[in-house]
Amino acid sequence: MIFIIRKIKLELLWLIKLIRYNLKTKKGAIYIGCSGNKNLGDEIIFDSIKEFFKDELFLVRFPHVNKDSGRYFRSKIKNPDFIILGGGTLIRKGYNQGYLKNLNETLNKFPDTKLLVIGPGVSDPIFSKSINFPTNIEGWTKTLNTSSYLSVRGPHSLSTLNKWGLENVVEFKDPALCLFRSKKNIKKLRSKKIAINFANIGERIYGGNSKKLKTIYFDFVELLIINKWEVYLYPTTYYDLDYMLNDIGLSSLKGIKKFRFYNNINLSLNFLESVDLYVGERLHGVLFSACVSTPFLGLAYQPKTLDFLDSINLTEFCEKVDRIELFSLFNKVNEIYKDKISVQNLIFNNMKLATTIQSREIEKIKHILSL
Repeated sequence: MIFIIRKIKLELLWLIKLIRYNLKTKKGAIYIGCSGNKNLGDEIIFDSIKEFFKDELFLVRFPHVNKDSGRYFRSKIKNPDFIILGGGTLIRKGYNQGYLKNLNETLNKFPDTKLLVIGPGVSDPIFSKSINFPTNIEGWTKTLNTSSYLSVRGPHSLSTLNKWGLENVVEFKDPALCLFRSKKNIKKLRSKKIAINFANIGERIYGGNSKKLKTIYFDFVELLIINKWEVYLYPTTYYDLDYMLNDIGLSSLKGIKKFRFYNNINLSLNFLESVDLYVGERLHGVLFSACVSTPFLGLAYQPKTLDFLDSINLTEFCEKVDRIELFSLFNKVNEIYKDKISVQNLIFNNMKLATTIQSREIEKIKHILSL
């Protein structure tokens, strides 16, 4: 009974979307991307793209998970002008899997619709194969070749597509860069306040040894507390806190504080702006810190973190998780903290340049939308 009621509610929500879509005065677009996973980073990417083109497009998001959601009224969406493949590491997996499957199904349903690829990451084929998620290069190349605009998150993604033989690819950077607070760079006091994020990715990480990492992370946080750091656990998904507290065991340490508003971007940005330093695995934890010019140390569990940081020329503030050792990690944090004013200024200036470059690409897309 509960399932039936939920299904009816979802259909009614899609009925409202369908009515609004049919009454639209702007061009229509279908968004294919990662959403519905209670992951703040994924939701912000969609919100950012929607905001970029709010005057040009009526954007409808097709679900990636729970694809039966609102199936009947969603099937009544007709004749979109554009299909948008959004940000996140979407260019991965096989022909009949994940985003490529969803994208091809949508393109086949609307064969005359233009495809715009706006800032997704490309999974490194060698790394993907090593974690048993090989990328169908031929399938992706065939589909991406049909796009009217083709861009990616960072230089690693750009290089990968070039190696596949794709031309006219540009670096859009992560769409969530639009959150950058460019009008202020608040100088931080030396309060030793630090935000921490560790994520449960299983063994799909550099080195494939999550057990070793859990031990290092526990000892690292304990070392921070011993050295009088004010430690906050910062999640970007609903399950990050449980992983840090229970799987890693940080609940046994006294004095740890928790940020719980993982689904609120303004509270997240304000919080990250209030800390001296962010250390964490989640890519968008790193990005959100950069958006408020907070010094950070990204813990790269997959190539995507380096792809993003290379796009803003800040790879020196990143460590691959298979190379992490307890005291080198602790020393790196203290080095950044000691030099945090100059690090802040570096982040601010690099982000300002990156968002300027992204703004130019947005204008190019708006021109395509106007044709």
